[in-house]
This record gives sequence, structure tokens and C-alpha cells, in this order.
Amino acid sequence: MSRHPVSDASTEREWFERIARLSVDLVTIFDAERLLQKIMEIFAEVGKVSKGSLMVPTSSGDRLEIRASVGLSERAREIVRPRLGEGVAGRVAAGGKPILLEDTSVDDGRYLDFLDTDRRPRPKETLLSLPLVYRDQVLGVVNLDHKLTGEPFRREDMDRLTVLCNFAAVAIANQRFYQESLTDGLTGLVAQKTFKIRLQEEVSRARRYSAFLSVLFLDLDHFKRFNDTHGHPLGDQALRHLARLLRESTRSIDVVGRCGGEEFGILLLETDLPSARVVGERIRSRVESTPLSVEGSRYPITVSIGAAALSPSERVLTPEALLGRADDALYSAKGQGRNRLVLWQENIPKKK
Repeated sequence: MSRHPVSDASTEREWFERIARLSVDLVTIFDAERLLQKIMEIFAEVGKVSKGSLMVPTSSGDRLEIRASVGLSERAREIVRPRLGEGVAGRVAAGGKPILLEDTSVDDGRYLDFLDTDRRPRPKETLLSLPLVYRDQVLGVVNLDHKLTGEPFRREDMDRLTVLCNFAAVAIANQRFYQESLTDGLTGLVAQKTFKIRLQEEVSRARRYSAFLSVLFLDLDHFKRFNDTHGHPLGDQALRHLARLLRESTRSIDVVGRCGGEEFGILLLETDLPSARVVGERIRSRVESTPLSVEGSRYPITVSIGAAALSPSERVLTPEALLGRADDALYSAKGQGRNRLVLWQENIPKKK
């Protein structure tokens, strides 16, 4: 049996212990991009390569895209998007089995050049492509080539690195489960519980830095009637449509959440009430002018919005009271005929 260890460990036990130590860090990373890059770096370290990529299925599910890499050009990250079943990585993703390509120079164009230049003949080297599988689902594909030692990949490399694949797949699945617990499953927005946690955090931050914080609370008008008339599946599409408009109408630093049923909340960071009015009116106008379009039919929707703000001088206003003010303003907007924005003020009647 040939002896070509993937790491510097002198025994199998030491090697597996090293893999376990490296993998412990993965379960503590809950940001998707950081996690994928960390996984790629661990594979590069253990596999002793200077070039590699981690690809995941696109949102459509029919292609792969590079989400983390070492030693690759930006051009490669942009253009390498094989279909499932196409190329080495595409075949690995489609079949869920690793591929050890022993000579990339005769691969008949199935392996795109990862350099900055146009496609050119590959040098004679090996390529190892490994699936990240969790519960029979391929979550990603790791591609490794160009060993630092100049040696080719061998079957024992593939067998050993498959252990690391198992750790990586579990870490990715855990990150996704965690993310799903923070977001609303239908709209992809921040979930109600998470929104209230962020509200607490942002109120504390606004007080600490004497900053403004505004809240928009909005409601899809006559949503029960919409559901009764068009059915719940179309009602769900209306909610997703509204969620997309809200994301597109706010900044990346703002917090957009679904607060139950057809109610949504938006935290506008470092924003006073006059500025919140501008944002809220922009949202109201855009929703009114952008009907839901499904299979050639258009379904107009509108929203009512209540707005309230925490100013630096209001040190004792609680997060619950701030949200209550926005809710009272929303109640007033609905009472005035809907499809309008109302700013909270002292004389606004409380929601019954």
C-alpha cells in the first residue's frame, strides 16, 4: 500500500483527531458566507492544495455557483456555473458521489480553466471533486486540485477527505436550520420573535448613542376579503409580493419583519419621524402602483401604515411602547379609510 498522507499526522488516529478539532469551529459559525469560506479553508489546509472551490446549488436548483474559494480568480467565481450533470462538479452534484479525475488534460473540455485567461489546455494533473451530502441531499461540492507537493490525488485522499465532507455537510445543514428559525418561512423576512428581539436591541443602541429610531407598522388592506375571493394560495403570493417590495424599498441596515398574518414591521435605524414619513409614503405608493401579477392577471393591493419614532430625548420609552405607538397609528390609518400613512402623535386614539 502506498503511503501518501493528506496531512502531516503520522497515524490515522492523529489525522482523524485533527479533522475533528478543525471541524469543531464549524458548528459555531451561523453566517452562511463565513461558514462556507471556513469550510473551504479547512479543505485547502487538510488537502494541502493551493487551488479549490466550494460550489452550492443556485436558487433555481439547476446550476452550481462558486460561493467560496482559494487560489481562484474573480473571473472564475463569476463565470463557472455548470448545470447539474455537466462537468466534473455538475456530475458530482447530480450523482452524490465523489470523482477523482486522474488527468485533467484529457478531460475533453469538461473542466473550465480557472485562470484569468480564456480557456486553454489543462496541464496534466489530478482533480478531486467531493459532494457534501446531508440526509441524501447534496448541499454543495468541494473541488480540489494543484497539490502543494506536486503529487497527484489518490484514492486514500478521497476516502479520508470524505470524513471531512460529512462534518462540513452537517455544519451547513445546522446553519440553514438556524437561519430558518430566525426567518418567516413564507416571506423570508425576519420572524416575529426575532423582530421583537431586534427591536429591543435597537432601542438600547439608540439610547446608548442618542440616536433616532423609527418604526413602521403596516397591514395589507382587506386581506381576509382577498383570501376569501381569490383563495389562500394567491393570498400567500400576495404576502410574498409585499415582502419583496418592502425589502426593495428599505436599506440593508433596516430590519423588515413579518409580525403575524398580514402585519409587517420595519425598524428604520438612525431615522427621525419626518424621514420615516418619506420612507413610509414611498412604500405605500409603490405597493399601490405595483399590483400582484400571476399568469397574466393583475391583483391590486394596498397597505395602511402607522409610524412612530424614538427620539434621543425620550429615554424612558420602552420597546413595547414604541411599537404600541406605531400600532395605534396604524389603527388610525385603517379607521381613516386605509391605503394611507399616519404618524403617531399624542392625540391619536389607542387601538381598541
